[in-house]
Amino acid sequence: VECLRALQREKTMTKIEIQESYGITPQTNLMAICQEVCECLGNGINNTADIFMYEIIGAETGHGTIRDFTKGSAGTGICQFDKLPFYDRQSRYEDSHIKKILEHFDIDMSNCTWEELELSPLKSILACRLYFKAFEEPIPADILNRAKQWKELYNTEDGDGTVEHYLKMNEISE
Repeated sequence: VECLRALQREKTMTKIEIQESYGITPQTNLMAICQEVCECLGNGINNTADIFMYEIIGAETGHGTIRDFTKGSAGTGICQFDKLPFYDRQSRYEDSHIKKILEHFDIDMSNCTWEELELSPLKSILACRLYFKAFEEPIPADILNRAKQWKELYNTEDGDGTVEHYLKMNEISE
């Protein structure tokens, strides 16, 4: 996080410029998008998938206020989805999920490119929700266990994120 903040200062982008680089406008309501995505694809057994998507956006990009300027950075879009996992999961999307998204949003996620996630919060959140649909583990009811699941399944051991970072970025402390 400190590295990202230093890079943010170094590049001197304004908050508005950072948000625009994710396809966010002043009218964008990220939580509403998360809710609509989970209305389409399911909110999970604990009814927390929408909250989880919103928290992931918080952990990954400070809800669109932190920009990763790392050249060739791994993640893209508001959810900072990595390229290899995106295409790996995309090749295994369930037809029923693709059909629901096509009917609900008129978007064919089976033909979406990783680059399209950069400027489309909706496509980024859809890809993130589809990613978690592939796991048997339910999305936890509480933030601490969601933070642990994010670290284990999304940020993974290769990522710099920590459970503490996730909680801090979502203004929660243990």
